[in-house]
Amino acid sequence: MEVKDWDTPFSEGTIYIVDLSWNGRHFSVMYPDGSSYELEGSERHKDYALIVSVLHEETESLYDVMFESVSGFRLLDEGGLLELWAAGERFPNCALIKGHLWSKESPITFISGYEDEWSHLIATSDECVEIVSHKHPDIKLVGKSSKRIATS
Repeated sequence: MEVKDWDTPFSEGTIYIVDLSWNGRHFSVMYPDGSSYELEGSERHKDYALIVSVLHEETESLYDVMFESVSGFRLLDEGGLLELWAAGERFPNCALIKGHLWSKESPITFISGYEDEWSHLIATSDECVEIVSHKHPDIKLVGKSSKRIATS
């Protein structure tokens, strides 16, 4: 297994995955009788297949991590990081990984015509999302969000 740094605006500090949406630009299926479904994807996904929204606590910033295309992705409990933690890696919020258990369990996900494909991993204290993509995502600052203080 190999781990490389993936520098993002939220690589350090406390982060939360607040939304994950996957939507094709267009969906269609044709049946033998000639009937079909034709659905357009959402405008939010006009240019991106997968969008992960991340809140960075220290800067109170919300970011969209937008992947143009993906070969596979999974959102799982932070227990999915056990293999990485067992390897003794100091694990940042964001990393590039390859040669790990998922790549061995689901090799078809990693054989998308791109040699030397790495997964993008975003890890929080509660969950992590791993995205197999041959291109780095675009990361956009969506805006600031302030913490609300409860008053009694």
